[in-house]
Amino acid sequence: MSTTATFEAEANRLKQEQLIKEQRQARRHSYTCRQLIAPFDGHRMPRQEEFDWAMFNDVSETGISFLANSEPTTKQLILAVGPAPFTFLLADVIRTALREDLEGQPYHVGCTIVREITE
Repeated sequence: MSTTATFEAEANRLKQEQLIKEQRQARRHSYTCRQLIAPFDGHRMPRQEEFDWAMFNDVSETGISFLANSEPTTKQLILAVGPAPFTFLLADVIRTALREDLEGQPYHVGCTIVREITE
């Protein structure tokens, strides 16, 4: 990659981070680890085989963000977080952005946490 392309990629990354920071309403904390996500149809909990791995970035009292290999197909997701037995969270997808500057071009997904699922 040329020096110019490297600088452009870094500038794009910083611009993306600034946009994300401006949308946040609560202080976020680093939470870099692989966790499971699944689409939620609003009625039934996803089956185990419906969950996919995602690389989580950060978390706050009200939201969470992660990188996923594909764009979410529903407006709500079930997140399985923490060590087993998992804590399940219902989350609303607020934004998605294709990250062409990252290897594999994952989607950066930002969610608002709706509630913990305890049923």
